[in-house]
Order: sequence, then structure tokens, then C-alpha cells
Amino acid sequence: MLENLRSKVTNKAEQTIIDALLTEDGPQAARLFRKQLQDYPDPALDSLSKARLAAYQSALSSTSGTRTTALRTSFILQFGSFGSLGNARELANRIAPYTPVTIFQEKGLHKVRTQKAFATRKEAETGAKKLPFNSFIVRVN
Repeated sequence: MLENLRSKVTNKAEQTIIDALLTEDGPQAARLFRKQLQDYPDPALDSLSKARLAAYQSALSSTSGTRTTALRTSFILQFGSFGSLGNARELANRIAPYTPVTIFQEKGLHKVRTQKAFATRKEAETGAKKLPFNSFIVRVN
């Protein structure tokens, strides 16, 4: 449902929250929640971002002995990188029927990536071969 809402939402705070909720990358979600609080404060959404950040910090604290597990390297597929959010959304909408994707903003670019992370590069390669789109593998922590 959030995937469907993502393309219709024009409010920056709401877009950032939706992106954060849809990402499976904990550190990235935390960055997005912080971005919403910092760049797009909204009384109706700030409490959600604060609650999610508190839950994330709590999860990190409870796994302090196994923190390396949370920081384990994984791999994702990236399909494109755009200066225009509209172009990134267009590609994401074409890929979405095949695999869940997210638009990750970094250094002014909108990167279309898989939501699913792969444990190994080999698994990412296998996943890429199953899709009718060109992609490359990105290593993430």
C-alpha cells in the first residue's frame, strides 16, 4: 500500500517517512527519519520519526554484544541514478512488478535500488540474472 502511495505523495515530509518505512536497511531508515525531523519538520509526523528512531536505538543497544551482526556486509542491486526524482520514480514503477525497489537519495541523486539485500555477491548476481533490467551490485553495511 505504501508503494502505491509513494508516487502520489507530494509533501516532502511524507515522502521521506514513506521511504524510511519501506527501506529494509536500518541505518538508512534512521537517516531518513532524522532527515524528516531536520529538513521537513511536521508536527503530525515528528512523533512517528522520533518513535522509530528510539526503537532503532533500543534495538542497537539490546544487541551491543552482537552488534557486528547488525553491521554485516550485504549487497543490493542498483538499476539507475537520476538527478530527477520523477525519472527515478518512472524507472522504479517499471521495475516494481518484478521486485520491490526503493529510491535512495544520496549526494543529490535519486538511486533506484532493490529493497531486498543479498547476503553474498553471488546471491546478488543470481538475483540480477532473474530480472529483465540492467543493474549493478552495490555493497552495503
